[in-house]
Amino acid sequence: MTTDDRAPGARPEEDDESLGVFGSWRALYAAVLIYTFALVALLYLLTRALDHSIT
Repeated sequence: MTTDDRAPGARPEEDDESLGVFGSWRALYAAVLIYTFALVALLYLLTRALDHSIT
């Protein structure tokens, strides 16, 4: 039988891994939102610029 030195309710050690350049989950989520918005805006602009239909 092994003893568990963690406090009750503590997360497992594998959850404490670094997120690389983001540093925190909040920064990761913010980056995803920003890049998603930028992608949608870029696709909209390209659609408008390359729309050769007669209006």
